[in-house]
Amino acid sequence: MPKRPPSYRQPKGYDQAIVTLTDTRTGKRRDYWLGPHSSAESRERYHRLLAEWEANGRVLPEPSDEGSSSRSRTTASEIIYAYWVWAQTYFNSASEIGNIRIAARLMRQFYGQTPAASFVDWWPLT
Repeated sequence: MPKRPPSYRQPKGYDQAIVTLTDTRTGKRRDYWLGPHSSAESRERYHRLLAEWEANGRVLPEPSDEGSSSRSRTTASEIIYAYWVWAQTYFNSASEIGNIRIAARLMRQFYGQTPAASFVDWWPLT
């Protein structure tokens, strides 16, 4: 019988979601904070973290927010939101705003919690 995946949970007294993973090589356990409990972002981070953990043979992945600069912690959702706020002041046409809304929604759906820095490698203007 296969083992159940580590549970997505909310510690008492916190509004954040958390998952605890165990490293099969060392036996060490580590908590990963996922974001606001029941949010789409925290669920996405939970599934991504489990996939990375499983793909690495249940070896603990490095925490994404410890020891990294704030630039590397910026997500695609944050960039998309900043662009959305700017676009509403710049574009006058309802059709332009509608097109941007559709594109932003798709970008957020597919890449929302992806670190924005990971897009730099393929960005053609750098």
